[in-house]
Amino acid sequence: VRPPAALYCLPLQLSSGVRHLRPQMRNEEKAVAGIIEAIRVGSRMEYSRHQSHGECDFLLHDGDGVYPFEVTRHTNARSQEMNAAILGRDGRAAFLDRHLAQKDWWIFPSRNANIRRVRAQADRLLADIESEGLSEFDVNTNGASPAVQRIWNEISVLYGTHMPWSPAGRIGIATPGGGGFLSGDEVVCAIECEAAKEDNRRKLGTDADERHLCVYVDYLGYPAHSVMLAGLLPSQEPDLPPEVTHLWVICDFGEGPEYIVWSFARGGQWKNHGTFIESASPDA
Repeated sequence: VRPPAALYCLPLQLSSGVRHLRPQMRNEEKAVAGIIEAIRVGSRMEYSRHQSHGECDFLLHDGDGVYPFEVTRHTNARSQEMNAAILGRDGRAAFLDRHLAQKDWWIFPSRNANIRRVRAQADRLLADIESEGLSEFDVNTNGASPAVQRIWNEISVLYGTHMPWSPAGRIGIATPGGGGFLSGDEVVCAIECEAAKEDNRRKLGTDADERHLCVYVDYLGYPAHSVMLAGLLPSQEPDLPPEVTHLWVICDFGEGPEYIVWSFARGGQWKNHGTFIESASPDA
């Protein structure tokens, strides 16, 4: 999924002060450092090597000012739990062998499904669906089918289709996506949750003129991540604690990776800074 074409792309560059510390930083911190230096031209993000006493992640040097800058991650705990249950520790457990079903399948459980039950019962229930002559099903359109009703009622699988896997003889389990109405309010809600956390407030609780919080929305952070991909910039002002004056919201997508960047300053309006691409070159 790509964001709206109206967004622009800029390459990221890291200052020498940040570049030599890259091995100590998390991936999102590396990206954030380059993005902020690209947006605030002439600024420098100084990484805090020692954070054992509650120091913030960075100090943002801009002109004569030095400002605390904290990076926090927003995710969806339920999505993390579901992905781990489906993919396993090595990321390769999203298949089960079939013995009763005659064809390979790819099935899509709901976000409320019990994956252990899916693994234990899917083969039998798919065989029942095949006996009705179906090669794919959707509970929303095949609701009159007794076999489709059973796979929904017993293991909460929404959709399935024949899929020739290699090697054959398997049933693939898809990681669940999200659904529903998307709006910028979902991003605001995610931000307010992260900004209110005591740890983030403590790290930014200084008398500096600017105090920056960056919320990195990971790919499991539905619906906020999907809202950003759709370009649905919020219109409402977030309810921020007094420790936060400047807000940055970043999510990544694609293989680049590419980053969508929004910001908000207290008393101002939301800004869309477009899309930034991380270069494979060590100098850009």
